[in-house]
Amino acid sequence: MMTRPTALMERDLLACVERLVAACETSFAELSGLQARSTKRQQAQLDGIVACATLLMRTQVASMKTLRGLLSEEATYNALDARSNKSLTSEKAAEERLRQSQRRGCGKRRVRKLRSLRNKSSGRCAWTGKVKN
Repeated sequence: MMTRPTALMERDLLACVERLVAACETSFAELSGLQARSTKRQQAQLDGIVACATLLMRTQVASMKTLRGLLSEEATYNALDARSNKSLTSEKAAEERLRQSQRRGCGKRRVRKLRSLRNKSSGRCAWTGKVKN
């Protein structure tokens, strides 16, 4: 009679172990997917920051050329105006690229935090971006 209860207990234990193994396999698959998505999102953010930094460096170079042109008497107004416009266009492109990078890779909290850091000095509301009275 003692062998039967042991066999029942062994079957119950085996069923518990099988459920535990299945749960571990499911958890592993979900964690692997989460890691892949997180890595992809971080890479997209990093790529956006690199592109933004590159555009900002180009903007800086264009600004320096414009300033150098202002100091030389040979420069014409049209050439300086064209360089200034190119610099401004690059700066706006960098700003837009950074915004896109933030939208793709950040949650709402992160975007709000970045917006609040940006708006602190300008007196803007962190939630709406409007100027505070």
